[in-house]
Amino acid sequence: MATKGMSTHTIIEGMGMGMGITIMRQVLWGIKTNALALLADACHNFSDILALAAAWLGHALSKRKPTERFSYGMKRATILASVTNAGLLLLVTGGIIWESIICLFHPVAVQGLSASAAAAGGIFVNGIAALLLMKGSKDDLNMRGAFLHMASDAVLAVGVVVSGLLVAWTGMFFLDPLTSLILSIVIVLASWRMLSESINLALDAAPTSINPSEIPQTLKNLSGIIDIHHLHIWPISTTETALTVHLVIEDLSKKQEAQSKQAIKFAIICLPVSLLVLSVKASAWFFTGSTALFSDALETLANVAAAVGAIWAVKLAALPPDKNHPYGHAKAEAIFAIIESSLVFVTGIVIGVLAVFEWFHPVKLETPFLGAALNGSAGIINLIWGIILVRWGRENHSPALLSTGNHMISDIWASIGLVIGVILIPLTGWDRLDAVLSLFIGINVVVMGAKMFWHAAHPLMDQALPEEEQEKIDKIIWKNACGQAKAHDLRMRRAGKDLFTEFHLAVPDETPVWQAYDICSRIENALKAEMGNISVHIYLEPDSQALLEKGAEATSDQAICQKSKNCCCYQKNT
Repeated sequence: MATKGMSTHTIIEGMGMGMGITIMRQVLWGIKTNALALLADACHNFSDILALAAAWLGHALSKRKPTERFSYGMKRATILASVTNAGLLLLVTGGIIWESIICLFHPVAVQGLSASAAAAGGIFVNGIAALLLMKGSKDDLNMRGAFLHMASDAVLAVGVVVSGLLVAWTGMFFLDPLTSLILSIVIVLASWRMLSESINLALDAAPTSINPSEIPQTLKNLSGIIDIHHLHIWPISTTETALTVHLVIEDLSKKQEAQSKQAIKFAIICLPVSLLVLSVKASAWFFTGSTALFSDALETLANVAAAVGAIWAVKLAALPPDKNHPYGHAKAEAIFAIIESSLVFVTGIVIGVLAVFEWFHPVKLETPFLGAALNGSAGIINLIWGIILVRWGRENHSPALLSTGNHMISDIWASIGLVIGVILIPLTGWDRLDAVLSLFIGINVVVMGAKMFWHAAHPLMDQALPEEEQEKIDKIIWKNACGQAKAHDLRMRRAGKDLFTEFHLAVPDETPVWQAYDICSRIENALKAEMGNISVHIYLEPDSQALLEKGAEATSDQAICQKSKNCCCYQKNT
């Protein structure tokens, strides 16, 4: 940034010296040749020096650091400079128009060839100056004012050359003021827009490059934003814009508290549902004496124990972080899911042992059809409640409720097979089918317990997030780094409802601490707005190669971000 500022000052100072020499030469030749156009051009060139001085002063003041009195610094000096330049340009041009009108009615003799020769040098000096200022004039109204001064002088110089040649050729002296009048009117029309923009900026109007009507909807699309009001957009300088807004945001703590209460509510409801299913399945075993139905009831008894444990786990997971648990208690649900899966696994083994015993000691079933009906009804209850638990558990990332819900849903397949088997026993007369069904239930429960253990172990082992979530987080980081830094060693994990991410952020060696902090804060706020309850840890490190060049390690979205005028870092990078 320092190099860029120094080069701007050098350009302006060099042009000022060149313009001074040109003015002296034009004044001397204008007086000698009686060329109004040449004298007008000299006056205009003098205004150029004032314009360059205003642009230089505005640029220099804008670089000053903020103070207690000037909390934004003196960046608005560039706006004052642009207003001064625009007003000065119109004032000088207006004077030229007035003199041109007078000379139209009272023309004076002009040495055309001499005037043309003197003005030719102005074309070169002003043209070079305009080219040097052209690039900066696209995004900086202050520089645009200086550019218009140089460009208009180059145009006037061309007019002087043309009018001088015409006067020398035709002897029509009125062509000199007529040319000045026409060119001055063209300059007024060209500079009027700049004056209008400068005054609008001075009156704190939103820059024309920003559409204020799009900002409210963009903000409302962010996660957690309920409403916005008192939106204000105003220019700090000719290149920087400020925005203030009152945001009505969702109270995340209340939302999380509501989710925790809802989870506890579901966990508590699990207990009476499990007891109801247990009583129905126990009745089916009581009326039939079937070992298979007893095995199914035994497995449901594990559900009851799981329901009690789920209440404890969900309540514990809802506790806030404390001194001994700085990362919170969210993993309590995953620990409970491990315990539940182990209990289910052991229950399956017990059922398998009972099945083997019954194979050698078969029993005749009593009222098998009643037992099948009761067991089928219990299975339907399990299915409905299990679907509700799984849906809510996925939406709110509750491993305990998700594990319990999957456990209940898996019971439906065992229930279907069991009902069919119990009905077939009296129809076929094969009593050992009851033992086969028990063994089938035992194997199913063991497999289910193993799957539950596998899924529950992932959060405890800090498994990475799904690919789509990783891509979303990565995109948020890139977008808000805005080409000023690059991230690497990105790691993410989930513990219940809580997300954790950490990464290294490499910034250029010369980046000030406040600017690096600003980048980190921007990334962290964006992640929390989009991902909800997320803890972000950023490790800053210097990297002289971190400032990305065009197309280097950037996706098309990132490249657009680096060049966009609406990008959060556009002004700092340009």
